[in-house]
Amino acid sequence: YIAKGDICGLRLRVRRISSSQTLTEMDTFILVTASSKITLTLPSSPQSGQLYFIKLVGSGQFDVQVGASGHYINKGRSSHVTSWGFNSAVIVTLVWDRVNKIWQGGYIGAD
Repeated sequence: YIAKGDICGLRLRVRRISSSQTLTEMDTFILVTASSKITLTLPSSPQSGQLYFIKLVGSGQFDVQVGASGHYINKGRSSHVTSWGFNSAVIVTLVWDRVNKIWQGGYIGAD
């Protein structure tokens, strides 16, 4: 906790992924390099405020799926899903909302 302090040199960890796998609490910015469809599974026991940015840089596509915990992704307008697919250049954003026990999702860029 830094009420009025500054942090210099802080950078998000960037991870390149080309195969289906479960994201970890140490992941933040994911570059999907796959040339075919892969699945990225969100952790079953996420940390409060866990944040992911996911960007497709390969020629494939990806689905984001919730873990086996029964959680959902709120992708807007009361649309709660367990899987969300992308095959474009948007940056997907996901934040774990611990109070409501749901992944709050959105994206940056044009689809």
